Amino acid sequence: MVGAGEFEVIFRHLDENGDGKVSPSELSRRLGLIPGELLMKEAELAVESLDSDGDGLLGLEDLVRLMEAAGEEEKLHDLREAFRLYDIDNCGFISAKDLKTMLGRLGESKSIDECEAMINKFDLNGDAQPVHGTGRRKCAIARVVLQEGTGKVIINYRDAKEYLQGNPLWLQYVKVPLVTLGYESSYDVFVKAHGGGLSGQAQAISLGVARALLKVSQNHRIPLKRQGLLTRDSRVVERKKVGLKKARKAPQFSKR
Repeated sequence: MVGAGEFEVIFRHLDENGDGKVSPSELSRRLGLIPGELLMKEAELAVESLDSDGDGLLGLEDLVRLMEAAGEEEKLHDLREAFRLYDIDNCGFISAKDLKTMLGRLGESKSIDECEAMINKFDLNGDAQPVHGTGRRKCAIARVVLQEGTGKVIINYRDAKEYLQGNPLWLQYVKVPLVTLGYESSYDVFVKAHGGGLSGQAQAISLGVARALLKVSQNHRIPLKRQGLLTRDSRVVERKKVGLKKARKAPQFSKR
């Protein structure tokens, strides 16, 4: 933590002419001696944004505010980096499973229940426990995370409409389980999908969402099963055979 005396030393170093104020040119020249030169235009913008009395110059109090703001930004940066380490699935939140894995890497063994208790202690909006589900179709695999929200769907860090190229059928596949239960505006869906094509991925997401909803409540099983949303579609393209044009299509027969 920088003390008041150290702020004054820094201020005197920047104040070349000793008038008790730091001009943009003084700021540019002094900080230009440090690697990563501060351009004059950048110095003018910095002074303009921090100048409290409107005279176009920085006083000691303005400098103190600048240094404190820089310290807060550094703390936020460190917190974001730490959060990214614990957010193993890159879903924008830390689940109990992520916390257990990371604590294990640090040499501290915790059960899932203990990790859930730790998360609940610091959770402000009550959405600490996201629900996971995995769906598959052909070669596509979709790992789905449901979290209480407003109904947005994010696939591989992109909006679902953009990722699925606006195809209404594929978008319908993704939302059918939520619509079936009337939850289309109650949950946010975060997906990591890979393999296969967009059609296969959309159907894999549908199965993943349905399985996640089943974890929310077993009462969802009957309506989801009635719509066939809990059944893994195992159909795949039949392989081509030797001597045939496709799986079963044969060349045209010619008698002579």
